[in-house]
Amino acid sequence: MAFNTLPYSSFKGVGMKANVLIISLFVISSILAQESADKAPIIVQEKRLMSPAESMAFPEKAQGKNYSDGGDFLRSLPGVTGSRFGGHGVEPVIRGQSQDQLNVTLDDAFIFGGCPNRMDPPSAYANVSRFDEVIITKGYQSVLNGPGASGGSVKFKKSPPRLEGKKVKGLFETQYDSNSNQSDIKGHLTTGSSQYYLSANGSHRYANNYDDGDGLEVRSSFEENSYGLTVGATPNNGDHYKLSVQKHEVLNALFPGAGMDSPFSETTNISLHGSHRWSGGALKKTVVNVYSAQVDHQMDNYSLRPPGTSLRRVDSTSDTVGFKVKNDLSLGGLVLENTLEYRENERDAARYQGSNATNVSTLQSSMWPGITIAQYGVAFEGTKKGDKTKFVTGIRADFYEIDYAKADITSTLTNRSANDLYRQFYGYGSQSKDETNIGGLLRIEQKVGESVILKAGISRSVRSADATERGLANDMVMMGNNRSWVGNPNIEPEKHHQLDIAATYQKSHFDMGLSLYYNKVSDYILRDSARGQAGILINSNAADVYTNIDAYLAGAEFESRYVASSWAQLYFNFFYTYGKNETYDMPLAQIPALQGTLSGDLNYADVVTLTPELEWAFKQTRVDSNAALGSGRDVRATPGYSIFNLKVAYEVMKKLKLTLAANNIFDRKYANHLNRSNISDATEVQVFEPGRFFVAGLNYQL
Repeated sequence: MAFNTLPYSSFKGVGMKANVLIISLFVISSILAQESADKAPIIVQEKRLMSPAESMAFPEKAQGKNYSDGGDFLRSLPGVTGSRFGGHGVEPVIRGQSQDQLNVTLDDAFIFGGCPNRMDPPSAYANVSRFDEVIITKGYQSVLNGPGASGGSVKFKKSPPRLEGKKVKGLFETQYDSNSNQSDIKGHLTTGSSQYYLSANGSHRYANNYDDGDGLEVRSSFEENSYGLTVGATPNNGDHYKLSVQKHEVLNALFPGAGMDSPFSETTNISLHGSHRWSGGALKKTVVNVYSAQVDHQMDNYSLRPPGTSLRRVDSTSDTVGFKVKNDLSLGGLVLENTLEYRENERDAARYQGSNATNVSTLQSSMWPGITIAQYGVAFEGTKKGDKTKFVTGIRADFYEIDYAKADITSTLTNRSANDLYRQFYGYGSQSKDETNIGGLLRIEQKVGESVILKAGISRSVRSADATERGLANDMVMMGNNRSWVGNPNIEPEKHHQLDIAATYQKSHFDMGLSLYYNKVSDYILRDSARGQAGILINSNAADVYTNIDAYLAGAEFESRYVASSWAQLYFNFFYTYGKNETYDMPLAQIPALQGTLSGDLNYADVVTLTPELEWAFKQTRVDSNAALGSGRDVRATPGYSIFNLKVAYEVMKKLKLTLAANNIFDRKYANHLNRSNISDATEVQVFEPGRFFVAGLNYQL
């Protein structure tokens, strides 16, 4: 990797001495590692690079950065980025797609956040330490990952415990972050036998506001509690049954620029899982998951900040129930997998207004007017393997039913209902609606020699609009200069037609993978500015609305790993997305810049590991920042940056590890290009990342 490929502006604020230090650390480690290559055996990792489009991460190795939630953890992984809203609630983005364009599941259960402004995306409720692995799929790689998922899927997975003859097994971790004084303690314990087990988990985290690289305080404090219980049975090597109850709450969370903060947000998840291996016959395995996720969320503009003249509060709920049945069959040389699933999500949110904290009780807007989206789907995927060739083909059908229970409820303040708002902007109100989405894929993998695998695939995936896109009724028309935000009840589903090609090269000392993709989207659902375009009756830039456009997304992902010796490994990755709004011949809004990481692991006697890391991003100049001409959803052309981190992990004794880390060592002020929205006036908000911070952590395994 030549450092002159990074933009000069990325290093301009770091200084020549710092540049020399960064380069020297990587160069010296490479030289020393190469010199020792003939003196020590080469390590072969147990988990090899599958493809940049498919990766796996292990939360137990995540110490050193004190990730605030699941989204914060995800954006540390290759090919994943995210938008920051505060200290909590990072929204993950894959291949320029986010929100309902990604399927995020927690132990095979869907959860949908309770905030119309997405203070709590699904990953915000992922207590990362509770899970054993996170499986990230980029793009549409399987019809079995649920409906939609055009951008990819993220699965937080918990495996059956292995007590290995012990009566009790567990893990305890604690970390401290010097910038925000963020501290957390978490752990889990499992007891049982070879056939039964009982697991308990819990965590507590507290963070103050952090300072950015200029020393300016960012409103970002929060408190988080998570705890749960799982009882399970593993009667033999193939079967697994479990019942899990999990509680997760976020308290007193501040959000800069959001217009509101969240004093309270919680979810209760109940899931039932059963998997059984069949003996004899074509049916090999059946997996059943049943789940329920109840989310309660509250935000206001007065309890956690100085109140203004008009006090507002939003109470919202998001309740999800569902099940999934998956069967694996073997028919000669064909492996056939099929799924049958059902998912129903009901969202309700109302904004109230008052003159002081004791009387915020007058209905101002039915923001989610009791929107229920029920989906049931069926999918089939077949895999045929040869000596060097693998074919995968699949088809999927999803059926949706959408209803609005409160769209005609009239606001006391505005004398308008959600339907009145829809009619004002689109010319029609809400009504019950059915949608049928058909998708599928065809993939081929070819092994060339012993080291190279080539992959290619074409797919069609269809995504129906979520409750916000089809029904948000953020009525600000009579609130002065504030900007309304209005869903479109007749918005069409997105149709994604994707071409993926990839190549991986694997040797004992070197892995490399490259993925290229092109995604042609019909009826892309765009959050746009109301300017009298086709289908929009208002021409005043006074609101955000939803329209269908034609668009495409294209890009590349690259990952590599070099094992120089028994004690040194180097890693490099980057990813890039190009987005085009073809209807208006302009850049697609909210597309991340070219970015990546360069890092190394230097291990001494399996006791001390030194990990230098350089995070970098180019400037994003392709923006849609003018609401008079486009959506205006990009705040600005965001400058590039380079951030240097250094971590040391020391095994104090067997099963006890100490981690010390310095992040953003040179205290750069920087922001990810991706920004968020203020639901009080729908302006876009870009939040700066933390400045320099040190992390100390302890990890003890029972």
